[in-house]
Formats: sequence, structure tokens, C-alpha cells
Amino acid sequence: MRILADAYTWSGRGPEAVVIFEQLLEDAKTRLGPDDPELFDQMVKLASIYRLVGEWKKAIQLLEELIEKDTARRGPIEAGASASALSLALTYSAAGRPAEGAALIDKVRECIYKTRGAYPKPGDFFEHCRGYAYQKAGRLDEADQVLRALVDDLHLQGARAVSLAMNLELLSVNLLLQHRYSEAEQPAREAIALHEKNEKYRTDESDWRFPYVKNVLGGCLLAQKRYAEAEPLLVQGYEGMKRAENTMTANWRYRLPEAGERVIRYYEETKQLEKARQWRQRLLKDESKK
Repeated sequence: MRILADAYTWSGRGPEAVVIFEQLLEDAKTRLGPDDPELFDQMVKLASIYRLVGEWKKAIQLLEELIEKDTARRGPIEAGASASALSLALTYSAAGRPAEGAALIDKVRECIYKTRGAYPKPGDFFEHCRGYAYQKAGRLDEADQVLRALVDDLHLQGARAVSLAMNLELLSVNLLLQHRYSEAEQPAREAIALHEKNEKYRTDESDWRFPYVKNVLGGCLLAQKRYAEAEPLLVQGYEGMKRAENTMTANWRYRLPEAGERVIRYYEETKQLEKARQWRQRLLKDESKK
């Protein structure tokens, strides 16, 4: 059942996966003691799938319960440094509670320091999460510092192209939000180049990240009034994301209307008001279907 639920999860059939993971958790509760590691594992898996499908309230409730149990079992420092605590912080960020998410990320970081005697290294996945949480909370200067250090470290490591491209994309968006348009262009172009070298990402229409970063680059060029270069990137980026929409997890779905708004802004700035109106109607129609 668990293997089937995992298969549902990664093939975009999240609601079906939720049903199975809920059954597995109920089964674990009847078979196991309240502190059994398998029970904790089932709770973690269910919270994870709740996050993937956007069941934020259920995910938060389950993660808070997990951390409470973990605190009673191992103490507040160990529990505060756990993967569940990090997951809760990211869930707050995605669920419209970004200030709480960023504040909890900071607490998790301090707990990690107390347990390890060192903060996470710049290239650690935790730093990607911290940069994302700061960005969502509007703490853009702090996000900039974290993401630059992360990208520099990944370059030195010779990290996988996919990981480096993902963080370059996040850095580019952060610079775009800071209105640092010419600076934002470089990491977006580097991310695109990494995707283009990877045949899977270049040809796989079920992936949304490659078209998204194209749209981001289009946004950088639009802000610099380089309209002829911007239009194909903006439109192709949105269209590619739309084709891959079913594979976008809930915490990233906000990026599709964000990309659509960039297309509308292009047509408004270039006085193509009828096209802007048509795109606005399209976005409203797409949102009403969800």
C-alpha cells in the first residue's frame, strides 16, 4: 500500500495517495504503541503528502503533533532541530504564514547549532529552505545573502546541474523582487543554460522549472524594456508551465499565476491592451477551475 501511495504521489495523483496514507496511519495507531518509530514514520509521510497537495491545515496539525511527541521523547533542542520542525517552517511559509515560517527557520537553525556545534554549511539543503522562507517573508536582503553563499558553494562543489539551476532560479527571483533587474538576468541565464545541457529537462514537457526560469528571464528583460527579447520568453515560459501544471506541488503553484501576470504586464506596457485583456480573462478562467 505504501509503495502504491508513493507511486500515486509522484504521478500527480495526490488525493488518492492521501487516502492510502491516512489508512496506513490509522492501521499503525491500532497496531503500535504511541512512541513506536513506525508510527512516527507514518505521521511524517502523511504530513508530507498533505503538504504536496496543499492540505495546509492538516499538515500543520500533524507536524505540530509530531514535534510535541518528539519534544517529550528527546527534548526541545533535538526536536527543534528535526526534519519535522523544518517541514513545519516550510509549511507555514507556503500556507500564507510566511513570517512564522521564517521565524521558525531561525529557531531550527539555532537548534541545529546546539546539537551539532555548527550551523548548516552554505551548500546544505537547509540553506535553500532558509533562502526560500526569507524570500516568502519579504526578508529579501537576508535571502540574498543566503542564496548567494549557497550558489557560490554549489559552484565550488561541482553540484548536480539540477540543484544548481534550482538555486540560481531562486536567486534570480529574489533579485527581481528587489528591482535589481540587470543583476537578476545573469543567474536566470545560467539556470537556463544548465537546463539546456540536460536532455531530460530540455525535452520533458512534464517539468515546469525550465519554462518557469525562462519566464523569469523574460521578466528581467521586460523590466529593462528589452521588449523584443522578453515576449517569447514570457509567453513560452507560461505555456510550458501550463502544460506541466499537474506535476506542480502545491507549495509552488503560486508561480503559475505569477508567470501569467508577467505576460499581462508585457502587453500592458507595450500598449497591446486587447491581448492584455485576453490574458487576464484566461488567468481568471484557469484560477476558477481549481
